[in-house]
Formats: sequence, C-alpha cells, structure tokens
Amino acid sequence: MNQRLPHFKPAEHPPALQLTQRDGRLMETIYHYEGVLSADQIERLFFTSHRRMQARLSTLYHNRYVDRTNLQEQSALGFVAYFLAEKGIAYLCGLWGISPKELNPREKGERMSLVRHDVRLNEVRMAVMDALRQLPQSELKVWVNSRSFYADNDTIWYLDGKQRKHKRAIRPDAYFYVVSPGVETARHSHFLLELDMRTEHNARFVDEKIRPGLAYFESEAYRNRFGVNAGRYLVVTTGETRLKNMKQQAETVGKAAERFYFTTFEAATANGAFFTQPIWWRPTHDTPVALFSGV
Repeated sequence: MNQRLPHFKPAEHPPALQLTQRDGRLMETIYHYEGVLSADQIERLFFTSHRRMQARLSTLYHNRYVDRTNLQEQSALGFVAYFLAEKGIAYLCGLWGISPKELNPREKGERMSLVRHDVRLNEVRMAVMDALRQLPQSELKVWVNSRSFYADNDTIWYLDGKQRKHKRAIRPDAYFYVVSPGVETARHSHFLLELDMRTEHNARFVDEKIRPGLAYFESEAYRNRFGVNAGRYLVVTTGETRLKNMKQQAETVGKAAERFYFTTFEAATANGAFFTQPIWWRPTHDTPVALFSGV
C-alpha cells in the first residue's frame, strides 16, 4: 500500500531514497542557477516525463534534499519553485569539501520577493546555453551569478550628468565570458547581464545603470575581478516600449553608451537567437545587431 505523503511539509517517514547522479546534478544546478529553479525548468533540464519529474522531486522533498514553495507562494507566483534544503546543502558541501558558510546557499525563505525575477533570469541563462550548443566551437568559460555579486560586490565612483561624483555598489544579474573561434586568434567576449522587469518609465535609468556601468568597465575593480576592461552590458527588458525608452535615455550619454545592448525577454529567449541573430539594439544605432558575426 502506497504511503500518503503530506503536500506542504516533509513527511516524518519519507519514502526510501538512493541518490543518483542526476539527483546530484539537479542540486548543483539549483545552486548555480540563482539558488532556485521552477518545476518547469527542472523538467526541461533533467526529465522527459512530467510524471517522473513530479515523483522524483517529491521523493527529494520529503527526504529534505530540496524545499519548495507552499500553496500560498505558488498561487502568488503562478508556478512551483524549488530550493536546496538542509540535506541538499550538506550534500554539496561534502561534494566540494567546503562549509555551509563558504557555500552560501540560498534557502527557501531568502529573497522570496525576487523568486519571479530570478526564475526569469534562469530562462535567459538557459537561452544562452541553448544558443551556445548551436555554436559548437564557442565555449562558455565563466558564469558569475547575481548571488555572487550580492555576496561580494565591487564599489566604484562615477560622475552624473552634472559632473557630480557618486559612489555605487555594482550588482549586475550576471557576468559571463565566452571564447569563440576567430580568423587568426580566438575571440574573447565578456558580458555583464541585467534583467529589467519594470514596465514603467524610469527617469533615473542613466544615473542608476548607464553611467555606473560604464565607469565599472573602466575601473581597476573590474580589471582585478575579470582580468580585462573589455566588455558589453546586455540589458534584457519587458517589451518594445520599455526598450525604446532605455535606448533613448542611453543616447543622452553619447558614444560611450554603445557598450550597452538592449533586447526584449521574448527575443533573448527565442530558440538559438541570443548570439547570432540581430536582436540587440545599441544607442545611436538605427538597426539591431547580433552579438556574434561570422561564427
């Protein structure tokens, strides 16, 4: 007779569990992907059957390897989200030989207000990985997630439009580094990524993002962290209207703002479009461009 398990708390007597390699990869991925994945994302990454996904996640949940949103949280979000639980954290600490403090895991109650943002950010990361699979000679070398920037951010000084000096902590949603083949030498591409989920005009966008971002690229802090001062700042936003407003604001800064590239979430997550399709808009340019050409 099958045991009836509670829906929103781990069972006192959980079903038997023998961890598999897939279980381990799943927990590692939750950790690296902002500490949270939606059930749909887990299914796409690790399963070919919805029923098997639900059964396996249930077993991991009741054995306290993963945690998940409760009914009220699921209703507010519109989806089920999964996090690492106590045994999942212990598993990764043992796997990597580090302490929980060094791991700095995201537990369920942390940053609940950002779960929707972070799950959408994972969609962009998954789109990057899907696009790179279509570019077999290009390789992702580094991905630094937003949790890393919040735990250890860089602080820079920048000048606003009136040449007044300001101090700002830089916390992009990600940094990633891709190496691609070139005609003579390999091409090294460094990107900062920002997922902008606002739908209303932000009059302070230039001083909150553009000027600090440009100063960060030129800073000693950026070079010390990433080894270069090269890079492009990718902004993925909600829709065409918001994109046009951001692009117009960036143009007030002048040619330097061309290091910023704007696109919509829909375009960024389209199949294979991220690097090779002309979906990115640059300040002072009238037509969209691709991040990579001739690859």
